Amino acid sequence: MRTAQRDSQGTRTVAGRVNSDGTVAFGGGDFTCARTGVGAYTVRWTFPVRAMLGTTVTPGTGGANYAAVSGHPDGTGGFFVQIYNSAVAASDLVFEFIAVVLPR
Repeated sequence: MRTAQRDSQGTRTVAGRVNSDGTVAFGGGDFTCARTGVGAYTVRWTFPVRAMLGTTVTPGTGGANYAAVSGHPDGTGGFFVQIYNSAVAASDLVFEFIAVVLPR
């Protein structure tokens, strides 16, 4: 199954699932991921990107977990994720994402 798709405006949608240890569970090939600390992950694109237009991240376990997302400083390299549990503490959790990018 393909996880990336281009539309008529030239944007590309990438989706994936990342395990709590930072390994890619689904959607590999268009991105890589590394766990950089407790609940902290860096997702990087494996293809040239001109701009990241939007990203949604959802922690994949039950409860009142949430994710804070920020773009890579250069705006094209990927994005950072910090996962928190219901006690507002950083927590290693599975997460899913969908992102819309503008390839070069």
